[in-house]
Amino acid sequence: MKKNLFIELIIVLLFLTSCSIEDTIPTPVLDSSGIVLNIGNLEVLMEKTISITFGDGITIDSVLVSVDLELKKSIYLPPYEYKLNGTAYSDGEHQLKIEAFQKKKIPVSRTVRFRADNTGPFISDIRVEPNQVICDKLLFNPIIEDAVSKVKNVQFLINDSIVTDIQESTNYSFEIDPSLYQEGPLKLKFIMEDTVGNVSADSIMVLIRKPILKIHVPNEFTRASVEKLIIVLSDNEGNFIDSKEYSNQSETLKFCQGDLSPDEEYMLTFFEIFDNSIYNVFCYSNLSKNKIGNEITLKARPLTNTHASINLNTEGLNLAGIISASGQGYSMVNIDNVLDGTLTTSYANDLGSSNTLITAYSTQTEDYKWAFIDHLENLSSLNPSDFTNDQVISNTIDFNTSVANPFLRIYGFENSELMNVFSGHNLFKSQMSKVSSQEYKYHFPDIFSNYLYSVSAGNYYKEGLGLPAQSIAIPQQSVDFSMTGSLLNFQGISNYEVGKIRLKNQTQSDINISSDNPSVIVEFIFDGSRNSIIIPKLPDGLFEGNIDEIFNNAAFSPVQAIAENYESYDTYADYLQNVLISSNPYYLTSNSRERVFKSMVSSHILPVWEYPYNTRF
Repeated sequence: MKKNLFIELIIVLLFLTSCSIEDTIPTPVLDSSGIVLNIGNLEVLMEKTISITFGDGITIDSVLVSVDLELKKSIYLPPYEYKLNGTAYSDGEHQLKIEAFQKKKIPVSRTVRFRADNTGPFISDIRVEPNQVICDKLLFNPIIEDAVSKVKNVQFLINDSIVTDIQESTNYSFEIDPSLYQEGPLKLKFIMEDTVGNVSADSIMVLIRKPILKIHVPNEFTRASVEKLIIVLSDNEGNFIDSKEYSNQSETLKFCQGDLSPDEEYMLTFFEIFDNSIYNVFCYSNLSKNKIGNEITLKARPLTNTHASINLNTEGLNLAGIISASGQGYSMVNIDNVLDGTLTTSYANDLGSSNTLITAYSTQTEDYKWAFIDHLENLSSLNPSDFTNDQVISNTIDFNTSVANPFLRIYGFENSELMNVFSGHNLFKSQMSKVSSQEYKYHFPDIFSNYLYSVSAGNYYKEGLGLPAQSIAIPQQSVDFSMTGSLLNFQGISNYEVGKIRLKNQTQSDINISSDNPSVIVEFIFDGSRNSIIIPKLPDGLFEGNIDEIFNNAAFSPVQAIAENYESYDTYADYLQNVLISSNPYYLTSNSRERVFKSMVSSHILPVWEYPYNTRF
């Protein structure tokens, strides 16, 4: 039979066509979402087998696994798995990339990020200095972090003994109580664990030390709105050791810096600052642990809380001489027939009186009248009937030599409580009337049971409880002092226990007093047998303005020097024990004292603030 070539050709073409159609049936196409991994984004990995799977019907020729762009494994047959060891990588984020290949297809990839965490937490800010001296309870809050995970647990150890164990917190507070440990080095250690089980440790050494000095300060020791108190500890050469600022709350200020032996002398300087521009400074020198121990207790003072202005007409009162009023918390003078001044209306801790003593005294006629008025701020005028000469007495003082213009002050206290804080009234404050070349007369109202007197004649000054003796012997003694740079030179008197020197800075007269033009008065209190005293040095930044420059450059002028002899004290240490340490007026433990002075500015002794009291003697 003859073949039909045309028909055979058709059959071949049909066969080939059917085969071609069968060969071009498309297989499923892979995209990145079709690559399924058993790892979450930013998962923290220690060691894990990464499983790589694909959707149904997906045919894969090969899989490449890379970490941080570095090829780690090629996989040609399922199962597609890779064992990822996180411990082989540095802490932080890393990139895992999976590339899947199909025949005749563009490769498809998927990238995820994972984190490696192989180290424990760390302290980014420990908030304690290496070898920091600790002598008071210290509460500190170190910042503890983990670079990757969260902090799970922190143990705080002191000398390898667990003190605190804090679980799963972000606030880490630890306390060190130095009273529980001996003086010397102390090891603070922290053992920290994160949420994946990494453990780390850190430690620091501190020094436990008992305070060199503790100063107990009562509430409202200064007027918080306008005043502040800074106390500076210096060595015997005036070099700065430590400082504390009073918070105006009852507290104990502890001085921990430095290392002083029991006999080693140091200086303690009290800076009472008004409006950052007026500085009343009291510098105690020649202190030591053996002299004062390690504690000082300051007592509350009769400070003014509120005050009133007084303007009362005195015309028509039929009063002779000088009309005035002065005492703790008030001061008034008569100008153009008006009694003008200020009066404290309330005292801190109620350590003052509401009474005001007004006196009218004529040195020429020796006429003396007085008025003792409660709440003077409530009066609109004064009446002649307010004044009397009842109980006014006259006394005389006979000096052992001729004196010119001796000055007498008599201070009266309403009760012993007010006497203990030196809160009273001036009954006589004037030159005495001359009877003869050696005898002088004075007058005062004998209305109180407690008095303090001070009498000065020439360079001699005597002061004490009660009234002055009818006969006073003036010693022929003298003191001298000078200033050379930061060194004060003093020539005192044998057996006079205490020395005092006053310095004052030079302010710019054409500029108002301010922090840049401050007024500074410094009273130095020291062992009266010593010949030299150092002006302390101050660090930068402790005070506003240029106070440090004034002290460091000794930019002062000498004002006066005093040698003091106390009836009941034998040494400077006795004075410190009875006056500074206990914060008592001297007259509570010594009935009287003598002073011999030299002044660069006056023929009379200038009143001295007897720290810590707010009254000048």
